[in-house]
Amino acid sequence: LGGIIGLALTKMQEHKSLIESEKFLSSVIEQNAQSIWIIDKKGIVVKANKESLKLFSINSLKYFEGKFNIFEDSSLKESGFDKKIKDVLENGKIIHTQITYNFKNAGKIRPSLKLEVTAFPVKDASGHINNAVIMHRDITEIFQLQEQLMQAHKMEAIGRLAGGIAHDFNNILEIISGHVDLIKISKKPETLNQSLDTIQK
Repeated sequence: LGGIIGLALTKMQEHKSLIESEKFLSSVIEQNAQSIWIIDKKGIVVKANKESLKLFSINSLKYFEGKFNIFEDSSLKESGFDKKIKDVLENGKIIHTQITYNFKNAGKIRPSLKLEVTAFPVKDASGHINNAVIMHRDITEIFQLQEQLMQAHKMEAIGRLAGGIAHDFNNILEIISGHVDLIKISKKPETLNQSLDTIQK
């Protein structure tokens, strides 16, 4: 009888530890500043945090968890992200990439997002992959600033090129002007011919 009670108490303790561990992991996911999805082998989101609701304009987790399949999302397909996630689930790859999420494909009117995405597999005790974690970071503003900086560098380079061309052109005009002045004051035919030859060049 003592052995049965001891076994029951051990099981209860293990169950309690498991519940506490699940609560702790759930708290870590929920309080994370990045959007997090946990998907199953079929690509269905089984867990998502509140940050993902904000990022993807989702009204409620109850309409999302257990219902949203990333392999059926047209914007993720368009970006090629669905194939990369299959590689994570099937081959255990860890990926770190950037994608553009187009909300028009999702039937929402809002600007596209530029996202930095990290995904990694979750294995069970036997080493089998049952899930994957996908983390999203909004880098839209950073990307736009980089684009503006690149555009500014391009304009600066064009300005320098234009300035160089103008400078060279002014030099040519000065040479022509100088030789025209020589022609005006020269009475020697050879000086006249030399000046005309220089202008022609």
